[in-house]
Amino acid sequence: MNISYTAPLSRAIERMKALLFRRPFEVETWIVIAFSAWLANIFSGAGSGAGSSWKEDEHELAGAAAQLGDWLANPTILMLIALGLCAFALILLVLAWVSARAEFVFLDNVVNARPAFVAPWKRFGRLGMSLFLWNAAFSFAWLVPLAAVAWPLAPNVVSALAGNGFGAPDVAGLLLGGFVALLCTVAIAVIATLMQDFVVPLMYRYDESAMQAWARFRPLLSREASDFGAYVAFNWVVWTAAYLCLIVAGFVTCCIGLVLMAIPYVGALVQLPVYVSGRAFGPEFLRQYGPEWDVFPPASPAQEAWPEVKPEG
Repeated sequence: MNISYTAPLSRAIERMKALLFRRPFEVETWIVIAFSAWLANIFSGAGSGAGSSWKEDEHELAGAAAQLGDWLANPTILMLIALGLCAFALILLVLAWVSARAEFVFLDNVVNARPAFVAPWKRFGRLGMSLFLWNAAFSFAWLVPLAAVAWPLAPNVVSALAGNGFGAPDVAGLLLGGFVALLCTVAIAVIATLMQDFVVPLMYRYDESAMQAWARFRPLLSREASDFGAYVAFNWVVWTAAYLCLIVAGFVTCCIGLVLMAIPYVGALVQLPVYVSGRAFGPEFLRQYGPEWDVFPPASPAQEAWPEVKPEG
């Protein structure tokens, strides 16, 4: 079996063109699909804030620490902090649930080449909840790289604050912890990519839970591990190149494009061709393994007219 990596990407781009740049041009298509794409990627568009640095003498730091201690000793302030943290956690949970459910809405838009939100939103409630629970459980995997860094870091920081400084064993422990954290982060990113690009489409096609879809996908993954490993690497390169192009385009437009991409929902409109192509890429790659892995419906006459891309090899 000849497995291609560029041909599925080309087909995904053709699907994007047929969906977003059809004639006559449909503004509604962009508005609806951008909304589902924005919700599905709501956590990936967070901006980064710029911090400031300042110097304080020891007396000022000691005074600030004492004032902070007085505040934390106040039961009312502690209660307000606890309520604020609970409210923040609840908001994050709600957004995560909405994003998981919107994943299937966005996938349905791309697979069926149609703008729709309300009907798919109602239909994919059970699948969205399954994906939300899987993501919530999988989020604990980040404790492993955090622990790998924190375990050697904590005693070293305490030792440094005590005036003992860092020794060679301390530096070696930090380097080892950082290396383990890097390996764990790569592993987590690989699993997240496989989940997004293959398991979610299988959930969609077979109307099954996340665990059932993983059980279905795992034998193929084990049998074709090198293919999927190469896909993940190629996928990351493609996404990196795509976002570098968006950044360059943002600077070319005197940063107007960057400002637009930073605005909630508007950014999804600007980046919609990238989102749609990326959402179609994984299923296009997966369908090469046979009809049981194909999540797309039979091609319409318009789709049959798309230029064919010959597989590699």
